[in-house]
Amino acid sequence: MAGAAETPMMRQYLDLKAQVPDALLLYRMGDFYELFFEDAEVAAATLELTLTSRNKADPDPIPMAGVPYHALDGYLRRLVDAGHKVAIAEQRAAPGSTKILERELVRVVTPGLPWDSAALEGREPCWLAAACAGRDGRMGLAFLDVTTGGLRVTEVEGPHAAAAELSRMDPRELLLPPDLVENEAMERVVQGRALSRAEAGRFDAEAGDRALRGLLGTADLRGFGAEGLGPALGAAGALIAYAREQARVDLSSVRRLVPYAVDRAMVLDESTRRNLEILRPLHGTGRKGTLLGLLDRCNTPMGSRRLRSWLAGPLVEVARIRARQAAVTARCPAAAERGCGPACARWPTSSAWPPASPRAAPTHATWWPCRRPCTPCPASSPICARTPPLPAACRTTRCWMWPKTSTPGCFPSPPPA
Repeated sequence: MAGAAETPMMRQYLDLKAQVPDALLLYRMGDFYELFFEDAEVAAATLELTLTSRNKADPDPIPMAGVPYHALDGYLRRLVDAGHKVAIAEQRAAPGSTKILERELVRVVTPGLPWDSAALEGREPCWLAAACAGRDGRMGLAFLDVTTGGLRVTEVEGPHAAAAELSRMDPRELLLPPDLVENEAMERVVQGRALSRAEAGRFDAEAGDRALRGLLGTADLRGFGAEGLGPALGAAGALIAYAREQARVDLSSVRRLVPYAVDRAMVLDESTRRNLEILRPLHGTGRKGTLLGLLDRCNTPMGSRRLRSWLAGPLVEVARIRARQAAVTARCPAAAERGCGPACARWPTSSAWPPASPRAAPTHATWWPCRRPCTPCPASSPICARTPPLPAACRTTRCWMWPKTSTPGCFPSPPPA
């Protein structure tokens, strides 16, 4: 093995591998990305590749496996989904050169820093999280989603509260200093997630403040409400350095810092969320059978991510709850009418009015049944504002109104579907 590893090409490979010792190195050679030594054995087992060897005549040949360059995305996704960190080394000179081609690391792909955001499930966040401890015992947390440009920070009291918040946010990858990797309170959070380590100096609060100001292009962070934060800025700085220096990720999409307070949302521990099947089913994967899967009728991935965050951290302040309800009512007036007001139907203009009985209503009318005895339409109702108030008799029975007409109908029972 020593003779084969001393060739110029293999020396170049070993030099690059030394820069990313904790990653599988995909080394571009012509039309293939090759892996060697233990990387080849791991990739062959994960991707079901044929494991070959370099210099087969050598008494101790070098294990080798490869994937075609045009199929990189699919293989890369499978490696990352299996929890591996993958480094990509590309050729710098054009093929056909008589010299040994120089290669350089162009990207390190991790579960928290994906290669192709278009291939991800857009309705799920892709958080890369960092945590560190401050001098006063407070813990700083930072969360970065490079697919959306989201950057959030918070501070909590002690490692147990930090572990609970990390579990709630459910990051795909954790970046921790050495002292937290072995922390008993963090063990459960670390299990089942990709873990990366960084030196304690990377979590310095002052360095984090400088990194954030440089990234966001601002003289200070007061405009983002981040004054008074300490370890949270250190955690954010560690994320920025990790993404830029090690993973070589462009962070130009990050234009905002969002500090938040954990105590403004209900704390649900991991076992509660799991047993209630709020975001994940008790058995299996996906959304089927969960509260999120039942409620998510959002038109955009952005809306689905927002709904997910609401379910993961329910509000506890009455004023904020009412403000959210008012926002939903303003944006979805039809939903508000279904829940607390008279039912309305889209009455076909070609049909005769008034119907002789409820059962004379056209079967293709769209009905919204009311959920309690109806009352006169509120003046602010977006749907029924053009109709006159209901007769007194309607106040004790079910009512059925058609906005395209000027006369409300009132019947003791609903029409057929």
